[in-house]
Amino acid sequence: MSRRAAAPHRTILPDPKFGDIVVTKFMNYVMYEGKKAVAENILYGAFDILEAKRKDLGPLETFHAALDNVALPARDALALTGAAADPGGV
Repeated sequence: MSRRAAAPHRTILPDPKFGDIVVTKFMNYVMYEGKKAVAENILYGAFDILEAKRKDLGPLETFHAALDNVALPARDALALTGAAADPGGV
């Protein structure tokens, strides 16, 4: 057991270009060895390519649609955690 106090919860600030927290979280996931500027260049470069290729939707809408396509439905997420398999908690 640790003797130190629990770390305070940090709030995630939205990214400066789009003002979206989901983009910031994805950028933090892409980030490797603390290189946030490199992750920003990768993500914003991909958004520039999306903007050039897709005229009907903006890059942010396309990004959120892609995340919705790859996300698990809620009932499958419960099955993966085991909550649906063992509701009694034996």
